[in-house]
Amino acid sequence: MKIKYEYNGKFMTVIQKIVGTIILSVLWLVCCIPVFTIGPSSRALYHAADWVLGHDLGYPAKTFFREFRKQFKKTVAVWIPFMIISALILINMYLWNHMQTSRTVGLTVLVILSVFLLFVFVWCAYLFAYLSFFDGDNKRTSVKTSYFMLLTHPLKSLAIFVLFVLCVMVFYRFPFTIIFLPAIIAFLQSVLLENVLKEYTDPELWEQRREFFRIEKEKYDQELDDRAQEVLHGSGGDDYIDRMP
Repeated sequence: MKIKYEYNGKFMTVIQKIVGTIILSVLWLVCCIPVFTIGPSSRALYHAADWVLGHDLGYPAKTFFREFRKQFKKTVAVWIPFMIISALILINMYLWNHMQTSRTVGLTVLVILSVFLLFVFVWCAYLFAYLSFFDGDNKRTSVKTSYFMLLTHPLKSLAIFVLFVLCVMVFYRFPFTIIFLPAIIAFLQSVLLENVLKEYTDPELWEQRREFFRIEKEKYDQELDDRAQEVLHGSGGDDYIDRMP
């Protein structure tokens, strides 16, 4: 069907994913400016990347801001301790980088601090994924369970660690990639952590989730087709249809 190809075919799906990646990344960057909102922004990015990029559902901005407002106070409260720890590590890295000490000692300390900082970021990756998936749990349970996930899935944790390292290297070499790297990272994390989250979910609830995604996908596809019909039957649309093979 021509309409299906134009509005929900493979080409348009690719374009939508590219645009969605940029929109989500920019929204995340803007919402992270106050610093204390990095938690809600990262949680919203993870959820939106999973929906928009992973399951082709919803609209990037609408999905992001809906999740950004959801559980805002709780996510800020959970993020604050990690923010303080990250700030202390960064301050120490700055001080060691400007200390008058031997290059070997300074470099060793900086590497250790960098690894510890990335460890905190990996923990946060589990935490925000958990908060996105189990938003009904309290703060203490979320922090403890996400830490347990990190320790009991070393290969997944290592993969996320490597992912952060690679993204830092790419950004350092090509700064413009900041406009799409955040969403790509969030999407890859959602892929890596899906089976981890599945282990902590009741099988029946997991099947309900899959069914929910299927139904929402059908609704979204129908919405796109309805929009295509409106456009094609609007100004000049009938002439276009008449010329269709």
